[in-house]
Amino acid sequence: MPKEEKVYELNFCKSLSFPVCLSNKIGGIFMSYNATDYVDGKRRYERENIGYSLLFWEALLLSAFFGFRYDSWTVFGLILIGMLFLSWIRPLAYIVSIAFSIGWSIIGVVIGMGFLQSSLFAVILAIIAFVITIKLHFEVYRIA
Repeated sequence: MPKEEKVYELNFCKSLSFPVCLSNKIGGIFMSYNATDYVDGKRRYERENIGYSLLFWEALLLSAFFGFRYDSWTVFGLILIGMLFLSWIRPLAYIVSIAFSIGWSIIGVVIGMGFLQSSLFAVILAIIAFVITIKLHFEVYRIA
């Protein structure tokens, strides 16, 4: 049985001012990838990678904190494995993401109150930190 080959054709894209679109013929169906779809997909991929990295580093820092707190490598390993496992279960991952975002907003409050000596800046930094991190976390799970 011959192996099915992907045939790529270049054609004029009428929906954009961009003159060339890449079309992929798979099983007799043409799937058109225009420049906007490609750029949107690439940006979403980059944001998802940032979100995955953020979740990993948050889990790593949390497990390191408790590992140093209890002076135990097993505590470190169990919390790290537990946090990575919780990120695979969607309902629990949402809760963990919201908890991490609240943690980042608490850090914003501490920075605002401690370094800037202003409750207004503390609230503004907390809101900014919460919105940015919840957006990144939910981008990983394709909610936002």
